[in-house]
Amino acid sequence: MPARHAMRVQGVAAALLLSLLAACATRPPVVAPSPTAPEPSVTAPPPGG
Repeated sequence: MPARHAMRVQGVAAALLLSLLAACATRPPVVAPSPTAPEPSVTAPPPGG
């Protein structure tokens, strides 16, 4: 793998990570687990019935 390609891939990954962190920091998380609220998977009925 050429070094330039590796650097570009690393740069793109870093940019995506930074954008994700920025998005999480600027808006309140929607799916953040609350310490008092039960897990949705626990309260939901099993898929079998």
